[in-house]
Amino acid sequence: MASKTFDSQSYNGRYIRLSLTESDQDPITNKSKVNWSVSVNGASGTWYSTTVYLAINGTKLLDTAWQDPPSGVFPMVNGTSQSGTMTVTHDTDGSKDVTVTFKVAIFSRTAESHGGTFTLDPLDRTAPAVTQNAISSIGVDRITISASTTVNCDRWDYSIDAGSTWTNFSTTNGTSASKTITGLSANTTYNVLIRARKTLNQIYGTSASKSAKTLGAATISSAAAITLGSACSVKWKPLDASHKFKLTFTVGSEALTTGYISPGSTSDYTYTSYTPAVADFAAAFPSDSVTASMKITLTTYTSGNTAIGTSTKTVTATMPETSGTNGTKPKITSLAVSESSSQRSGFKTSGNDYLPVKGLSKIAAAVTAAGQYGAKIKTIYAVIDGKTYSASGDAATLTKTLTSAVIKTYGTLTISVTAKDSRGFISEATTATIYVSNYYAPSGTIKTTVSGTTVTTTSTWKIAPVPDAASGGTDQNTRTVKVIRKKLSTGTTTTHTISTSGYTGTDTWTQTGISDVDTETYEYELVVQDKRGANYAAHYFSATGVIAISRLGGGKGVSFFGSAEEEGFWIVNSGKRIRHDITAAEYLELARLLACDYSTSASYYVGQFARYNNNIYECKTAISSGETWTSGHWTLLGTAS
Repeated sequence: MASKTFDSQSYNGRYIRLSLTESDQDPITNKSKVNWSVSVNGASGTWYSTTVYLAINGTKLLDTAWQDPPSGVFPMVNGTSQSGTMTVTHDTDGSKDVTVTFKVAIFSRTAESHGGTFTLDPLDRTAPAVTQNAISSIGVDRITISASTTVNCDRWDYSIDAGSTWTNFSTTNGTSASKTITGLSANTTYNVLIRARKTLNQIYGTSASKSAKTLGAATISSAAAITLGSACSVKWKPLDASHKFKLTFTVGSEALTTGYISPGSTSDYTYTSYTPAVADFAAAFPSDSVTASMKITLTTYTSGNTAIGTSTKTVTATMPETSGTNGTKPKITSLAVSESSSQRSGFKTSGNDYLPVKGLSKIAAAVTAAGQYGAKIKTIYAVIDGKTYSASGDAATLTKTLTSAVIKTYGTLTISVTAKDSRGFISEATTATIYVSNYYAPSGTIKTTVSGTTVTTTSTWKIAPVPDAASGGTDQNTRTVKVIRKKLSTGTTTTHTISTSGYTGTDTWTQTGISDVDTETYEYELVVQDKRGANYAAHYFSATGVIAISRLGGGKGVSFFGSAEEEGFWIVNSGKRIRHDITAAEYLELARLLACDYSTSASYYVGQFARYNNNIYECKTAISSGETWTSGHWTLLGTAS
């Protein structure tokens, strides 16, 4: 390190010496220490008064006097000295010339200057030379930087904004460092600076700028809502014409990805070449909704098929109401129709199967419906004989039996069933047919004429054929027609059985030798009976050849003093037929006149009156053989009195 001495003038071998030495150089703070010493040299003797002044680098260090004999601070004795240390800051470049002011007066009152310049050893204040290597590992959001120096550096920083801000990336002492910078914007050019701090003096050196452009992953700018089974519409702008893309459509756990899409330009691009299929996504929809959230993911690839980033957008996907193999509508998986066990006609086919009959039967439709893609069946509908019936549930597969009201039509009956699911979708209709035989109640008329002792009854009847299939199936009905003559005074009856080869007919019964026809009252009853056991009758009362009361078959027509020929209440007078409206009270009074006591051994036809427990009833269900009283077979009209 630097050193220097300055000597004053001498007298008789006596002088004052200033000795300077440099120590403790610090390149970091750019400072050094200057050690100084002022000493008395030469033989002892009389010096008289001596003045010493010392200033280094502008700082006064001594301003005092030596005397002989000794009385001051510095006695004039050979070897006596004064010393100290001061810190000096070097110039910016590390050099330093220190100004030394050293004044001494020996014997004379006038001080003489003996100072000058003390040149310090220079400090290393140079910056490290930083060489930035080529930027590599460029990704959609990252670049890798590195740099080297010829000297050790203990801190490395980078800047991507022209030096406005610096980010430290290494504090490892050495001659090189590297860093992968992430979180950058895609398709963006960055000008990178790297600086390193020299370990020796903590001075930074900065590299030249290098530029790098991150790769460009495109961003979805818009995506239309999607209806499954219809083409998508997804728009983006490629950031490089060489980039390729794939689209992934995701609903829940279901996802499908397209093949590579190559727009080949950097213009806005709308992709419509993919149709999300119902079968691919419907299972991921909520069971009670026709909409679901669909995520669309756009993945960008380099020309070498390296994925460089993604962009996503969420749209609403709608499930259409479709039919077919992969349709979304619920499906009817089974349908069977038959006569309902809750109300049967009483007829069976020749194969002993139950036979539905108009006016008597109810139809049962046993239906199984299945929801599609997670939907549940909520309602099953059946249209039977023009009326709609429904049954509710909540199951993926629902089985219900829907029962109609009594069927009012006959022939081949088509039953149509549908199902509604939890999404509100309705199945295609499934149909089944069933043959319903026609049926009507037996009916008949009877007229009686008297000529002397001869009574002639003319009867007509009608009974429904009940075929068990269309186009002439086997008739399953039976036919019984007879006329019963009853002498009221004695209760004696005579039965005339009528041959019934057909379903309708006319019969004439001539009775001769009835000598008491003018003195007795006879009742003639036509009984028309079918398989259901329903008895229909027309009554004719004759007294002295005069008709008293006549009832039309089924009890819906009553005539006084003439034959009952049509429905309603009639009075015949001098050949004129006069229709009257009859009140309920009057009808009850008539029933009281005609009613007989109920017998558990008798048969009854529809419309016949009976007296039971002091009440008057009208038969509504025919009783072909005796039975204990069954209220369901009778309609209460009123009390018997």
